[in-house]
Amino acid sequence: MNSLHENLNIDESYIRRWVNDRLTASEIKMIKKKPKQTISKRKFPELEEQLFKWFHGLRLQHLLVTLKLFREEALKIFEKLNTERNPKYIRGKFCASAGWFSMLKVRYKISRRVQTHVAQKLANDYTLQIDKFIGRLRETK
Repeated sequence: MNSLHENLNIDESYIRRWVNDRLTASEIKMIKKKPKQTISKRKFPELEEQLFKWFHGLRLQHLLVTLKLFREEALKIFEKLNTERNPKYIRGKFCASAGWFSMLKVRYKISRRVQTHVAQKLANDYTLQIDKFIGRLRETK
């Protein structure tokens, strides 16, 4: 069944349903898989790298970065690169649109989550307590 769904470009769950429910060929044509979306190439890689470094620095300081602040900083960096007479940035148009920002979040794996417990211990910090607990359990047997 694996090779069948790969050859026909149909989701495996639909093939199972077809076998179980006897779907017609016309129904199968309607359920072809959609091609996966690819992440578009960056038009301004230097701008994005500088912007991500700025963002990462603020995140390390546990500061909140709003969308407005992010876009303003992106435009500042773009203007800075534009004044440095970089031909790529002179020709290019950049407006820090919502679509650009959403793709930037995907490319750099940026989320809107905030670290809530700065002092929270990691699992490795509890190994000594876990070992003691297991030892006590064995003693009680």
